Amino acid sequence: MFFEGIPTLSQWGMALMALLMLGVGLVGFRRFA
Repeated sequence: MFFEGIPTLSQWGMALMALLMLGVGLVGFRRFA
């Protein structure tokens, strides 16, 4: 996912997005499993 107009710190931005997606995925998996 790319956010236009929002300056993101390359490494920290990618790490945060990865953690966020992982967290959402785990929550969704637990909820629907």
